[in-house]
Amino acid sequence: MTSQQDLPTKWVIYADGSSNKTACGAGVVLEGSGDLVLEKTLKFEFNATNNQVEYEAILASLHLAHDMGAREITCKSNSSL
Repeated sequence: MTSQQDLPTKWVIYADGSSNKTACGAGVVLEGSGDLVLEKTLKFEFNATNNQVEYEAILASLHLAHDMGAREITCKSNSSL
């Protein structure tokens, strides 16, 4: 893996969450410059509405982007929240 200094500072986040009666989770994709792509799936251990899961997906992706050294972030989601 590249060093922290070599990581991009601009990232695009794609996040989506889903919830039903039995489970809820999210998918997160972070795209940096070049071919750097991070993908993560999350399963939440709590009950939540679809809107709450959408927020959790964005929050989780922002935390991940911060850990990667992001300084400029564009968030994209299919949610109207």
